[in-house]
Amino acid sequence: YGIIHLAAIVSLDYTKSQPSKTLEVNVLGTYRVLEAALDLDVEIIVVTSSAAIYGEPIFLPITEIHPLEPMSIYGASKLSAEKVALAFGREHGLRVSALRVFNAYGPGMRPGPYAGVVMKFIEALLRGEAPVIYGDGMQTRDFVYVDDVARAHVMALEEKASGIFNVGSGVETRIIDLYRMVCGEIGWCPEPRHEDRRPGDVMRSVADISRIREALGWRPEISLEEGVRRTITYYRNKLAETHT
Repeated sequence: YGIIHLAAIVSLDYTKSQPSKTLEVNVLGTYRVLEAALDLDVEIIVVTSSAAIYGEPIFLPITEIHPLEPMSIYGASKLSAEKVALAFGREHGLRVSALRVFNAYGPGMRPGPYAGVVMKFIEALLRGEAPVIYGDGMQTRDFVYVDDVARAHVMALEEKASGIFNVGSGVETRIIDLYRMVCGEIGWCPEPRHEDRRPGDVMRSVADISRIREALGWRPEISLEEGVRRTITYYRNKLAETHT
């Protein structure tokens, strides 16, 4: 049997205000999970890494051999955790699979100030507010639905796959186009408020997912359009529950 390790501080905004806590949880916390894996004599540990470890891309799509130059404490913490896990695995003969997840989204995301962009758009629009876009909205991300991310973790565990794998959709989407998709599905599209681009935000990002496809047979099954539709339906239902 094995362990899937997803626990981490993931908010870019939170990591800026709490860098020492971020390093403690993301790096030292990962080491403690590795120690537990050794004590439990598991065969494999699947560690959730992040596309944030790549930094600003020098080529697209981003392959697993892309240089690693994180632009934030969050990215640095995830890179450190990944390196610790891989080194620990080599040292102790433990299989380690590091999944570099791009922009995961879907039902169950936590609302609030530290939410991801998909959640922030949905949350604002369902409240009747215009959301904030940092920068001009031309920056791009690779959005991958939560069910596909979960399936990648389970497949890596079941196949006892050692190594590093990107987990993304392989599709580059502009933030402004994501916004239009979300508000089109909700049926209301106010002009968003624009604020300065945040330090540490990369301009473009999209995954090369050929390695995980070839090694595990994994590929994303939920399109962004379908994933956004499912996510909005989930939060509409949650909102209706709070008013009944």
